[in-house]
Amino acid sequence: MLTRCLELNPNYAPGYFWLGVLDIADGHPQSTLTLLQRAFRLSPRDGLAAVWQYQTAQAQIVLGDDEAAIRAARAGIAINPKFPNNYLALAAALAHQGHAVDAGAALDRYYVMSPNRTIDEMLWATQRCHVD
Repeated sequence: MLTRCLELNPNYAPGYFWLGVLDIADGHPQSTLTLLQRAFRLSPRDGLAAVWQYQTAQAQIVLGDDEAAIRAARAGIAINPKFPNNYLALAAALAHQGHAVDAGAALDRYYVMSPNRTIDEMLWATQRCHVD
């Protein structure tokens, strides 16, 4: 359905974002990055750019590029500091690099912003990104 949507309107940036979400869920993080780059080119000031940065950070984590994941998460935080998931991605990437104190601070910020998230939801999110 999204592919057809983009055939009809190849300038619909959210369509590329959602295809990227599906690709990372299917285990294709490199394709996700390509699709998200296209979305950003089409709509650089999109109202959901912070969410797009979170998906970029997730894909970079899966690919093992923690530096790029940190940049994406921080860019998302700069765009919308009230969107909590970028703090989660930042914590994961920082932890992978051995920056436990900074990772803990990012995770604490996430918990403050998402007090009702359960441990099961957290485990699902981290397993999805292949984070230990």
